[in-house]
Amino acid sequence: MIKINENIWGHKYRLTWFKKFITKEQLGLEFGCGTGIMITSQLTQDGYNCIGIDLDKASIDLGNKIFAEHGLPPDRLFCKDLNTFPIITSIIFLHQKYLSILKKAILILLLNY
Repeated sequence: MIKINENIWGHKYRLTWFKKFITKEQLGLEFGCGTGIMITSQLTQDGYNCIGIDLDKASIDLGNKIFAEHGLPPDRLFCKDLNTFPIITSIIFLHQKYLSILKKAILILLLNY
């Protein structure tokens, strides 16, 4: 299990806040996740459906290595430039009704752009 401590950016505070407003069935997108350790890994460990996206390949590679070392799914972090997406959404947590369709669309975008 990856454990984090509070920092000046308030990650632990934000995690607590997020969990008040989301369900484990919703898809969480962390834009600018870096290694994904502070938010994506924590939500994933707690059973939430969350993926991280960042422009920096070295950060994503390191995050994927750390995820693997801790038994977290290898398909949670993606290195993508959001400026190259044909569509950009600012919706962070999506309604369950559209989750399966949107999740497939997002994964197709991540894998093809």
